Amino acid sequence: MSYVWSYTNGSNYLIKRGRFFYISIRCEGKIFRKSLKTDILPIAQEMVENVLIETRRIGKMSVELLKAIVDDQIEIALDAVTAVLYPRSIQGKAAIKAHYKQTIGATLHNMQVEDAEGMASEDLSQHYKHVPTFRESQVDKLRRPSNLPQADENDCGLEEHYEQPTQELGLLDTYKKSIANALANDDLVTAHNNLAALKQSFEIGTASQTELVDSPTTPTFKEALDQYIHDKSSNLYIKKNKPVSKKASDEKINYLSGLILHLWKDKPIGDINGKEIDRAFRLYSQFPLTKHNPWKSMTLEERIEAAEQGDVPEGERVGKTLGRIKTAVNLFFDHFWRLAVIDNNPVKDMRFNDFVGGGERGSFTKAQLHDFQTFATTNDLDGFKVAILLQMYSGMRNSEISNIQPEDIKTEQGVDYIHVRGTKTVNAERYIPIHSKLKEFGVVDYIKAGGEIYTSQSITQRFNRLMQSLSMSKEDRKGLPLSFYSFRHNFASGLASGGVSELHIEWLMGHSHQGTKQRYIDRGVEHVPSLAESINRLNYF
Repeated sequence: MSYVWSYTNGSNYLIKRGRFFYISIRCEGKIFRKSLKTDILPIAQEMVENVLIETRRIGKMSVELLKAIVDDQIEIALDAVTAVLYPRSIQGKAAIKAHYKQTIGATLHNMQVEDAEGMASEDLSQHYKHVPTFRESQVDKLRRPSNLPQADENDCGLEEHYEQPTQELGLLDTYKKSIANALANDDLVTAHNNLAALKQSFEIGTASQTELVDSPTTPTFKEALDQYIHDKSSNLYIKKNKPVSKKASDEKINYLSGLILHLWKDKPIGDINGKEIDRAFRLYSQFPLTKHNPWKSMTLEERIEAAEQGDVPEGERVGKTLGRIKTAVNLFFDHFWRLAVIDNNPVKDMRFNDFVGGGERGSFTKAQLHDFQTFATTNDLDGFKVAILLQMYSGMRNSEISNIQPEDIKTEQGVDYIHVRGTKTVNAERYIPIHSKLKEFGVVDYIKAGGEIYTSQSITQRFNRLMQSLSMSKEDRKGLPLSFYSFRHNFASGLASGGVSELHIEWLMGHSHQGTKQRYIDRGVEHVPSLAESINRLNYF
């Protein structure tokens, strides 16, 4: 025998398999599932709610008793449907008879008797029915026998629960009579005192509506993760009835306890949907591996900031580990779905699908680049248009663009360049020669005059709206996502197409060198003239 999970809402215990809805409840340490033989959600919800009400009233129960309760609800639903579809059937006639009895109560019956007396001029008082008081009608409802089977030989029904409501109804009658007598004698003080006492009796032990609404129906991610880790029977430790290695378990715990926990710590797991999963994995796709500096020495918050700003070079991101992270997240939610704590596994609704490229972005076509440039060069410049042109012709990151200052425009050996201060990485600080188009479009003058540059977040939001207004797809022909950051991909591709060396592309993009280049090649300002030759090979049109 065991307790069924506490009642919250019927929908939390419903799942759909194929055409029909199933009830899913944990009982005796196992998940009890049974088809409700309906594909109509409101009917399924009502059936589940009725089952849960009965289980709450009974308390301890076996799987057999639970099955009997569900079967009873299915029969009731089938009888109701049959009565509607076939009024001449046994079920239909019984429903009509019950409705007639309920509609033609004692009061209405007595009114009809009075009418008959007037028409027949006869005494028909013997046909009058007793009209029950409110107390009598409520007690009658409580005393109606249950058609549920006996749980065991000690099951004496629910009679023991009738005593308290019966006493309360008697108390209500007493107060009612006292108040009525006081009013009849114009004793307003006594009437008021009785009414106040009655009101107070209703307020004792009553939860407020706010408390009921605000109470979470599922545990927070942190609470659920603690339960998951301590449950040695979970899929974290057992797979196909065989133990999982400690290394594999620890790896999954590590994935769930890092960035994922930071993002969802206080969020109820029932509120985490596919979109939340997508947002987490998009951020994870930009997240750095922590094996090497500078990422190794950073705090989690600093690594998140670097990922959000696009400061992590592609070769230093999480990359292929994303697939294993998804597995860990999927197993976590699957565990609580099988326990009927959540309605569904949100991982199945996620759309993010770049588990190989480490969050690789797509590139814009030449026509799309032309549309963006036309937009940016039409009418006066502003902080958003300047950002578009800067990333197109300098490859600077969002955060670097938003932090640019007038004094960052400098000259070396007759070549104008932008001193990019970078963010937290050593390679991010660099010197980018100014492309002729940036002078032609007035971007350099705008920056020197101290023109406003929008924040990184504002640039991203405005760019998403611009893509919408231009009716552009959010993915390129390869299915890779397109965003403001995609201009950097076009910048690198444009340089490569112009015959620029890999070394110069790394310098201009702010990427780290590999092997001996990292130790022996300096990124000093003296390289600006040679970099200018490379950047002037960039020609989109």
